[in-house]
Amino acid sequence: MRQMIKYRDYLIGRLADYEEAVAYLKTSQEEYQKDGDTVAFLLALESIAEAQVGNDELTSRVYLLSGTVHRSRGEYDWAIEDFTKAIELNLDDLRVYLLRGYLYCLQKEYGSAIGDYNTVIKLNPDDADAYCNRGVAYIFKEKHDSAAEDFTKAIELNPDDPHTYLLRGVVHYLQKEYDSAIEDFNKATQLNSNNTDAYMHRGLAYSNKGEYDRAIEDFNKVIQLNPNNAEAYYSRGLSYGVIGRYDCAIVDFNKTIELNPDDVEAYYNRGVTYHNKGEYDHAIEDFNKAIQLKSDYANAYYNRSVAYRVKGLIDRAIVDLNRAIQLKPNYADIYKNYWETRLPPELHEETRSDQMAARDMGRYINRSEYRNTPTENLLEEITSMPIAS
Repeated sequence: MRQMIKYRDYLIGRLADYEEAVAYLKTSQEEYQKDGDTVAFLLALESIAEAQVGNDELTSRVYLLSGTVHRSRGEYDWAIEDFTKAIELNLDDLRVYLLRGYLYCLQKEYGSAIGDYNTVIKLNPDDADAYCNRGVAYIFKEKHDSAAEDFTKAIELNPDDPHTYLLRGVVHYLQKEYDSAIEDFNKATQLNSNNTDAYMHRGLAYSNKGEYDRAIEDFNKVIQLNPNNAEAYYSRGLSYGVIGRYDCAIVDFNKTIELNPDDVEAYYNRGVTYHNKGEYDHAIEDFNKAIQLKSDYANAYYNRSVAYRVKGLIDRAIVDLNRAIQLKPNYADIYKNYWETRLPPELHEETRSDQMAARDMGRYINRSEYRNTPTENLLEEITSMPIAS
């Protein structure tokens, strides 16, 4: 233990020399790239930061690098702490605000994220990425008008970025402004013909407009570009079901389940489709599975009650109907009216497409990753800095 302490004291003393610190950083980086030992690399960075106290320019970059490594390990609190230290040492390094704002979003600290993006915009009013990322944070806070304004400003600053048109289109979609959403998704696909998110969301918008053939075309395109996109199969299955192409719908729900065996709504909607085909045993099997995955799924209980009633299993039907009403008392009259006519309610949960439109918004803010700046580029910046006199 004493030997370790003596070595660390020796190391800190040696690293007090700037040239030694930069050389040690370069060697540590090379070893890290070879063996991937992040613990050893982080200890090396810590030693450099301690030894170079007073050299704000170097230590701020070391903390930036350390925060980037912590971020790659999913250690967001430590990454935020390092980025905060980097900012304290260099208030004008805007990329650190962007990186920290990104992590605040992942931590659902949207107010703090917006604060960081505000700082970037104040210091550089022409930073399109800051407007774009702040817009995403506003989406999370359900401030859709503010989000749309930010995306519009980002587009003014960078009109050739398909990413921002996609995001503004999502906002229009969430506001049920489907025509405006489609215009933005059109632009996103014009700028990037392989933009699966744009085709996916445009398909959802067409579906909500009742233009199911167009929706199916867009879901086809998504599947062509990514044959393992479960949401595209699911959404196409819904559209097929609405227009009465039940066999095609079942094929798509089958594929959805193959790709995502725990997709409760895929089982539910396949059950509804089997019900519409008159295949009640298959429908009951799927409603059973949906209830197994989601025990409070009122529509699944209701639809199973309808299938039981058609099969003459009245006692089971009444138990399921009562359970559905218990779970959704506001739907009691609707359920009873449908039950009298032995019809299922709507094909799908009405919130599913909105959830899909806003799903995983975190992956839309990769702009705040400083364009995915790799650690080796940060190292290059550090080692090319002029030696302080």
